[in-house]
Amino acid sequence: MSNLGLIDDLKKKGIKTLEVNVGDKYVIEALKNNNLSVGGENSGHIILPSVLHTGDGVLNAILIIKILEETKTNIDDWFNDVKMYSDKMVNIKVLDKKKVLNNTKLFDRIEEIKKELNNDCKIIVRASGTEDLIRVSVMAKSSSLVDKYSNELVNMVKNI
Repeated sequence: MSNLGLIDDLKKKGIKTLEVNVGDKYVIEALKNNNLSVGGENSGHIILPSVLHTGDGVLNAILIIKILEETKTNIDDWFNDVKMYSDKMVNIKVLDKKKVLNNTKLFDRIEEIKKELNNDCKIIVRASGTEDLIRVSVMAKSSSLVDKYSNELVNMVKNI
């Protein structure tokens, strides 16, 4: 669920990225299997396997402050050139998550939207692991595109 603007910026700087399913367990697995140095989630979990094999917000805050102090930079300096994409996530209460996730019409429409936007977007429709919810996440360059397609997909989910 990483922002496409951040991913684009990292690629421009020669930093490789790898996207995995949502969940710390998938991030940790990818870190181990690919010998990677840092992993994280949109929720704010950051995992540094050389320091600790789980996310720890306080520890990461201390490490970031240390880096800022050593480099004599401000955190804003790190992101001045990053053009973040607009994004929106909507939670929809449902009675049958499997019914939604098995709806081919919904996922065919998602593929159509991706083609319409030349794959310059990210669309994730997934079930919550803990609640009777379907999460619809749409990311694109403009908030108007995000709203348009988010509203369309949310309505589709509600009508399944």
